[in-house]
Amino acid sequence: MKKALVIIVITSLLLPALSFSEEPLSRYLLKKKAELQERELRLKTREEALKELELRVDKKIKQYNSLLSSLEKIIKELKKAESENFLHVVKTYEKMPPEEAAAQFEQLNEDMAVKILSKMKERKAAALLARMSPDRAARLIEKLTSIKGLKRLVSKIRKK
Repeated sequence: MKKALVIIVITSLLLPALSFSEEPLSRYLLKKKAELQERELRLKTREEALKELELRVDKKIKQYNSLLSSLEKIIKELKKAESENFLHVVKTYEKMPPEEAAAQFEQLNEDMAVKILSKMKERKAAALLARMSPDRAARLIEKLTSIKGLKRLVSKIRKK
């Protein structure tokens, strides 16, 4: 704003040969000054609004990060509880007489049965499979051997 005013004043001083009357130039300068002040006021208002918006956005980000952190803790606790519960089920089947466990396994969803068998001790799982119907035991064994990533894991172990 000051630069424009200085340029105009210098220009008017350097060009006295041109016949500018002082009154129109003075009105022009005052008009430009008022326009610049108005523009500066609008910019300050917008800048303040943007700062206020930025503070609100930062506050929301902090709230969402806090909520995300809380949710991650809850999910971690739920996964831990689920894992503990699952291991409890596995141990329960291991402690059962193989005949009873086999009878219950006949009724279980195959995916769940495979998941439980994969966590059982080998001897307990073998005793359970031996007392199941041959068709069901064969399907479970087939699924057990095709567990995702098992082939890669076996090949890595063999390489060592």
